Amino acid sequence: MRFGRRRSETQTSERIARAVELRVQGILDNLPIAFYLRGLDERYQLVNSAFARELGIPAEEIVGRTASELHPAELVEWAREMERPVYERGESVISESPARHADGTDHYNWILKYPVTDENGTLIGVGGAVIDITQRRLAELALEEAEAEQAALRRVATAVAQDVGSKAVFDLIAKELAQLLGLEVGIVERFENADDAVVMGVWFADPAMTVTPIVKLDGMNVSSIVASTGRAAHIDHYAAPTALGERAHAGVAAPISIAGKLWGTVGAARTGDGGLPPHAEERAARFADLAAIAISNAEARELLAERASTDELTKLANYRAFHERLRLEVERAIRHGRQLSLVLIDIDGFKAVNDAHGHPTGDAVLEETARRLTAQMRETDMVARVGGEEFALLLPETGAADAFAVAERARRAVDHRPYEVAGHLAISAGVCSLADAGDAEAMLRLADRALYLAKNHGRNMTFRHAGESEPGGLPSRALLQSIAQA
Repeated sequence: MRFGRRRSETQTSERIARAVELRVQGILDNLPIAFYLRGLDERYQLVNSAFARELGIPAEEIVGRTASELHPAELVEWAREMERPVYERGESVISESPARHADGTDHYNWILKYPVTDENGTLIGVGGAVIDITQRRLAELALEEAEAEQAALRRVATAVAQDVGSKAVFDLIAKELAQLLGLEVGIVERFENADDAVVMGVWFADPAMTVTPIVKLDGMNVSSIVASTGRAAHIDHYAAPTALGERAHAGVAAPISIAGKLWGTVGAARTGDGGLPPHAEERAARFADLAAIAISNAEARELLAERASTDELTKLANYRAFHERLRLEVERAIRHGRQLSLVLIDIDGFKAVNDAHGHPTGDAVLEETARRLTAQMRETDMVARVGGEEFALLLPETGAADAFAVAERARRAVDHRPYEVAGHLAISAGVCSLADAGDAEAMLRLADRALYLAKNHGRNMTFRHAGESEPGGLPSRALLQSIAQA
């Protein structure tokens, strides 16, 4: 009788324990937290439904199996390292980690691991709780990305405001996008026509890299896709060499539109191993939309600066730009002990052209004269229109004799063939070197005096001012004598 009572009491205790177990399991299964218990042998003893869903395996197939049987080796090693304080010191640990769910989606988890002990405090297992914080983490990442993009655009806007020039702005835009995406190359391209894009700005993590100045829109690169679709695009692996040669493995680009027209692209490329970062297209597109404003402002500033320093008719430097350059060149020549010369030119009988043919013909003569003069100059020389029919040639690294020879070539370029709109014309020129003058003001005064003498000695001549002792200089017909006396 006593034996039966004890058995009955045991059965009652087991029923109660089972009921409690079911209730605990029910509570755990309804928690949004993935929960588990593992023994010291790493076998799962208890898991809830959330944990089973994360693994994509029924709970009954998880219990009794080890972590090594269920998880990738790298995850098992990471978990063991994290659990070291639990085993060695009985301490709980908390961490955050990315995770790939059974459905193939990437998540971020908050993970707690804690010691499980018996009534004597002896460690008998490890408990774990995993909370999916993907939404919070994605919001944080989006905020971080937005802040980084805004900071990059502020730097670009500052460069535009400081009027550093379009090339510097393009280079900075290329750099900022590449660094935002963690890529090794950034590039800004302008669509020149249906077949070609011109590289306007570039940035390399490796300074030894180079890029071709013209990018072919041949369908083999990401710029071609943007040009044909008007939308951001990417290529995960280039099948053929690009403007970067064979070093570009992957690329992304987004359209830049200005005044409603497709202007070009801003893009970035991967040269090392690996592909593009997540959401590269979307981030490039956002950046391009705002970069377009900076590019438009930079080009507008440059156009204003160009108009302020350029003669509208001839497209040569104007009076203001000439005088600023003259001042700088004189300072540079004096500082470094270099030669510098100035030639002032006047079209002979220009008023008669206007009177006989009208001002449109006079304008055409000025344009043609500007072209003929420019054709005789080096890239380092400056040709400017400084008055109605007056021009100036500023010749760095040039002495008086060589400047006289340049003036003579310019005179012959005007004189050797008739103008289509006005027939035969000629110019007179006055030459002065810095060595014969001493400063910018004296160069202008003495070159102008030499020009006056040339016009008063019959025109179609070049006179050089050879110093205060020889204010008259020499006429062009005595060129060899002039060079010998220089």
